Amino acid sequence: MLCTLLLFVQERYTLKAAIPLALLLSLGPLSVMSVNALVAIVVTGWVFLVLLILRIVDDITSIEEDKQRKPKRKLVNGSISPKLLQLNLLWLVLFVVFIGVFLDVFWLTVGLLIFYFFYFLIIKPLKYILLDAYLINVVFFFIPVLAVSDVNDSAIYSIISMAFFYWSSAIAHDFAHSVESKIKTKLHWHAVFVYLISFCIGISLAFKIESSVIFLGILTGGFTYICLLLIRLIKWPNEKSAKAFYIAGYLYFLIPAAALFIENKLMSY
Repeated sequence: MLCTLLLFVQERYTLKAAIPLALLLSLGPLSVMSVNALVAIVVTGWVFLVLLILRIVDDITSIEEDKQRKPKRKLVNGSISPKLLQLNLLWLVLFVVFIGVFLDVFWLTVGLLIFYFFYFLIIKPLKYILLDAYLINVVFFFIPVLAVSDVNDSAIYSIISMAFFYWSSAIAHDFAHSVESKIKTKLHWHAVFVYLISFCIGISLAFKIESSVIFLGILTGGFTYICLLLIRLIKWPNEKSAKAFYIAGYLYFLIPAAALFIENKLMSY
């Protein structure tokens, strides 16, 4: 049964990308939490496993659609058994809930899992492109909220701002990357609008946090670079432009989070 999960991870959730992604995402909440090595590892593990769960559920619920678009995928061509993968999914969910208890975010974890259960069961089959981008990325809002049980009331604003910054950046990235899709929509204008919102939220967060000079500088530079890539993607909506934007779109909000952690934790010693 474990071999099934390993095969899936090898193809659809490669560790060389997933581990750095989980670590960088974790640096947001860790920047305002009481950090020690164990907490840092557990938070990163929670993020890693939650994203893996969502990847599995998304692929399982897309098998019929992927038979047309991605017939070579192992889950589609039968190399990976959907039933065995679902059994792996069950113990992954239980383990994530257990980690949630350790981090004192049990109800947050359960609420997130219930939300996605209804999303994949009811909303995703409707195929509303605009709504999908907002709902599938709700997990990015929840990640900074991990820190809510570990901070005083004065830091709640920073956590909520960080949550909206993560979420809006992920939404904008989805819209922008979909420009390359054959579906003729005006998603690029949504991307521009939501990226602008995320930048304003990031600026608000920077002014709220005392040690945020590096964060503000990287955020501004990243936003400028993203705008240039977005213009290129809108003008030339091809695979080359889409690939160039894809990684940069994630780094736009991940690198500032890392900078925030460095300023608040490492440089304070």
